[in-house]
Amino acid sequence: MFKLEHLPYPLLLAIHFAIGISCVFAPVLAKVLVYLVIFYLLIRIFNNSDRSNEVLLACLYFVCLEVFFRMTKSTPVHEIGKYFVLVCCIIGVYVKGFSLRSSWYVIYILLFIPSILVAAERIDIDESLRKAIAFNLAGPVVLGVAAVYCYNRKISKQQLLNFFGLGVAGIFAMTGYVIFKAPDLSEITFSSASNALASGGFGPNQVSTAFGIGIFLSFVRFIMIKNLWTNILDLFLFLLFTYRGYLTFSRGGVLTAFLMIGAFIGTIIFLQSRNFRASFIPKFILIGAGILIAFFYSSVVTGGMIENRYTNKDTIGREKEDVSAGRGELANLETQAFLEHPILGLGAGMSKFYKLKKAGIEGASHNEVTRLLAEHGAVGVFSLGLLILVPLFNRLGDRSNMLFYSFLIFWFATINHSAMRNAAPSFLYALALLKIKEPEIVKTDEEEEVNESPNLRNQKVLNPSRIS
Repeated sequence: MFKLEHLPYPLLLAIHFAIGISCVFAPVLAKVLVYLVIFYLLIRIFNNSDRSNEVLLACLYFVCLEVFFRMTKSTPVHEIGKYFVLVCCIIGVYVKGFSLRSSWYVIYILLFIPSILVAAERIDIDESLRKAIAFNLAGPVVLGVAAVYCYNRKISKQQLLNFFGLGVAGIFAMTGYVIFKAPDLSEITFSSASNALASGGFGPNQVSTAFGIGIFLSFVRFIMIKNLWTNILDLFLFLLFTYRGYLTFSRGGVLTAFLMIGAFIGTIIFLQSRNFRASFIPKFILIGAGILIAFFYSSVVTGGMIENRYTNKDTIGREKEDVSAGRGELANLETQAFLEHPILGLGAGMSKFYKLKKAGIEGASHNEVTRLLAEHGAVGVFSLGLLILVPLFNRLGDRSNMLFYSFLIFWFATINHSAMRNAAPSFLYALALLKIKEPEIVKTDEEEEVNESPNLRNQKVLNPSRIS
């Protein structure tokens, strides 16, 4: 069966960028595209003997396209990204089985049952219990199922980098759409607030999160693949994603990407030999210079407003009192709800009504931690503890995943600024549980045709043999 990742990398990127642009001028294409992608990925899962890797590719690719599909209004249901990942992982668990050690995540899923029962007793008769539960528990349930599927599942570094390439292409499609959908930057009046116009007319927070994923994936490919032209492409994409991420004026996604990069670099520095560490220095310098160049260019384009945004100042340069842009008050209300209902919490989806009753505020805090405490009480504390401790204890026995800390940071940082609105934090958390096998140097075209995608042709994947 034809595989997208077998296309030459430049062609793969060009196709996706063209798709993004085309959807600006012919929106109906996006509605067709979402069904084609779902059909194509599901067929690949069912037709491939190595379903474990096909499931990972399908989920990662769709996660990287999720915001693009949302901004084009092409999805039949808003939460299709979460549902798609859920279905794929269930298929994977059914076909390939799962590790008994992942049973902690089954317990994690079962812990949501008390909050459903509490919500059923407290919700107003005019409200939909099904919608309240589905909206608030879809993300956590997807995380649990994806974690069960990914726990100690093996994948090679070559395969993972190849999957990252397809994910980068998905973000590049969104980038093409954003660039051509947004008005000319000279026509935008920038302030120190998040900017929907520069985000392609969609929510800056979600667009920033997607760009953050693109920043990290292109960075990892740039560092780990040893090929001049591929490196040039990935460095260009890194700079482009960083620049457009800045222009959303939503800091969460970009800063999270930088934290992930820091964790990845830290893993390399502390777990590698001196010679291996030294081989990365020129690339690290280029990445650091690129981040600064993109920031200073963004400052010129926005009339210095990007500096105010990242230093927490208003439009005229005065320091803002609330760095959370008003979300701190909402998080405080959710914490107060936890203190009032410390055992079982308010019930799934009930924090929305609590905030409306207490303070007349209907907004969301976008903080999954405080929402978990408010709606699940002590059970929520235990659930959060499981999510943090299980992967850390698993790490003690297996340190093969050099992206472990980066993925875990993405999950925790994202749920604190964007909750679980997208499937990304759920799935990338699960990727931290993978076992990543050591790569071999790709030497011949014949070996590549048997073992890897042509995307890695004439590329050397650096072998961090001392990661442990």
